[in-house]
Amino acid sequence: MLKKRISQAEIARAVGLSQRAVSKALRDEPDISTDTKARVTAAAAALGYSPNRIAASLVSGSTSILGVVFPGFGGQYFSRLFHSMEESVRKAEYSLLLRGWDWHTVSDETDINALLQFRVDGLLVVPRTTVPWSESVYPELIKAGNKIVFIDHFVDVEGACSVVPDNRQGARDATHHLLSLNRGPVAMVNVDLPFSTSANEREEGFREALKQAGIADAQTHVIKVPSHPYSELLSAELGKKLNDYQAIFCYSDDVALNIIEILEAIGLSVPEDVAVAGFGDNIPHVERLRVPLTTVSQNPATMASTAVAMLLKRLNSQEVPPRITVPTRLTVRASTDLNASSRHIQRRSLSPSLTQHTRDAMKRP
Repeated sequence: MLKKRISQAEIARAVGLSQRAVSKALRDEPDISTDTKARVTAAAAALGYSPNRIAASLVSGSTSILGVVFPGFGGQYFSRLFHSMEESVRKAEYSLLLRGWDWHTVSDETDINALLQFRVDGLLVVPRTTVPWSESVYPELIKAGNKIVFIDHFVDVEGACSVVPDNRQGARDATHHLLSLNRGPVAMVNVDLPFSTSANEREEGFREALKQAGIADAQTHVIKVPSHPYSELLSAELGKKLNDYQAIFCYSDDVALNIIEILEAIGLSVPEDVAVAGFGDNIPHVERLRVPLTTVSQNPATMASTAVAMLLKRLNSQEVPPRITVPTRLTVRASTDLNASSRHIQRRSLSPSLTQHTRDAMKRP
């Protein structure tokens, strides 16, 4: 049962003071004596008083609320990211106001404006990547003085601050691992999102790993797919292309699971015929899948706490860097190694030693 909200007027009657004096005491103003503050505080606690944050915000100019623009809880990564964000915000004595978006809309503008109407102090945003950043709503919002920290994607806009996973290193680690298996040609299946810094950086990491291994024509080993579910025709076309490879690095875990389904549909087994690795560690209970997925694990707790810390600094008019990169780690499971038991590999900097068979197979005529 909900309790009745206690007003400052009721506290004033209980202690025999004016409402103005009680208000000042609760705000710890210097012209109220220590004894009076103690009496008011004790009465407030006894009556179960909680401050009216809306009224307080009109005086202080701060609501102590941070807005979050977020793609929802469809995967383990975003769920962990939000809960870690909530924990960090609570410790700072702020609250979160969430606005979820779906993958079918193009702009974040509606969601941002909805949160700004509630006078949020700042924004934590996982942005859409459907248009160039220069054409998005963000340059204007930042120029207008809104405090925003971006998560998961690097937003290349003057005055922006982004907290992102180490996409390049994560992709390099996964690709080095696949090359080290000496299974044969290695491909990357990437999403066709030209304005997504995550997609671009992971592809760059893949190419860098091939170059370090002495494979020059990396671009010919990248297969682009749409970010939405695949049609039967596209799946058939992909099956023909993937048949040329014995190891595949995928942009995300969701893409990896789709690729495994396509491989199995054309009669290939994972990992016996083809090794597959993803990115994100975003599938709940991934270790319970029939073929547990090797993937690049992101660090949602560090991503969230860092983003909140950066936003609080901005609210205090402190300088923050335009980009903070959070390390990733490769988690090896059965989709690339039947004998794997979720072992972790971090910061693999040396190129693997390839057999001549793998080098020759990666060369295109």
